[in-house]
Amino acid sequence: MEAAHAKYQRLIERCQSLPPTPTAVAHPCDESSLMGAMEAARLGLISPTLVGPLERIRAVAASTGADLSRVATCWPAPDIGNALSARSPVAVQAAP
Repeated sequence: MEAAHAKYQRLIERCQSLPPTPTAVAHPCDESSLMGAMEAARLGLISPTLVGPLERIRAVAASTGADLSRVATCWPAPDIGNALSARSPVAVQAAP
């Protein structure tokens, strides 16, 4: 089993030599989704923009200890009823 993981470790190491890929992470409102994105960012693989309800994302981050201070977020504007509409405005908060 150790040999099987070695190929993934080599892939990660190779990708770490590249710039992080800008990545939209849709609805990371559970621990697994948010922590996967945060781990990929920590490894330098992606530059995530978390897309979804900010309050829920922050709640998951607080429960897991994830630091969102250096992560961009994007969420529907509060007065928009249908977040899935292509014409719905969004609020974007860039990472510092």
